[in-house]
Amino acid sequence: MAKIFDSSGKLLCGGTLIHRRYVLTAAQCIDGRTNLFVTLGNGKILNPNETDRHVNRTIIHRDYNKTNLANDIGILVLDREVHFNVDIQPICILLGTYYVGPNAMRGLYAIGRQETSISRESVDPLFVPLLDHNPRTCSRDSPLSEGQVCAVSRLNKTCELYTGGPVARKINYYWPWANAQFGIISSGFSNCNATGLFTDLFNYTQWIVDNVVDLS
Repeated sequence: MAKIFDSSGKLLCGGTLIHRRYVLTAAQCIDGRTNLFVTLGNGKILNPNETDRHVNRTIIHRDYNKTNLANDIGILVLDREVHFNVDIQPICILLGTYYVGPNAMRGLYAIGRQETSISRESVDPLFVPLLDHNPRTCSRDSPLSEGQVCAVSRLNKTCELYTGGPVARKINYYWPWANAQFGIISSGFSNCNATGLFTDLFNYTQWIVDNVVDLS
């Protein structure tokens, strides 16, 4: 899990480490912003393995639309590589279509945070189940664009999801069980019992590969 901050220390969004120097997030989180830094770790407060990195460059999908949040995907290029440890690991991005199909939504979760009176944030991140939802619910103002998925979160706690954070699930595919990212939280999800949109990564795997390879 990555947390994106501005120069004043304000938490803007979540994200995911996909390479030693690259963090994946929503385009809306970085559009028009400069002087950003990223904190990497497992999401817990006062984690001794937490690492900070300044952002050297931001990349936003060229077709990102601020109005309907189409193509809401972006990449942060860190100023230097991250050293992996037990709490800092890259998430898997699936480049094939093995998990595309009617069961693609099964087992998906997003990451949320819960405010407390002591720290204003829970010590442990909350894993919030996501279920497929009727697209009409998410398209009252405008139709969904290709690459947008309507989902509903279900958790009986008061919390909010990290915009830009991952939609993920555990998979067992050529390696032991691992977390694989399927989407990016885009809009809605004002609490952990709400409806919203996420960006479907299967529409953007080539874009991710092209941008990471070009900068490596």
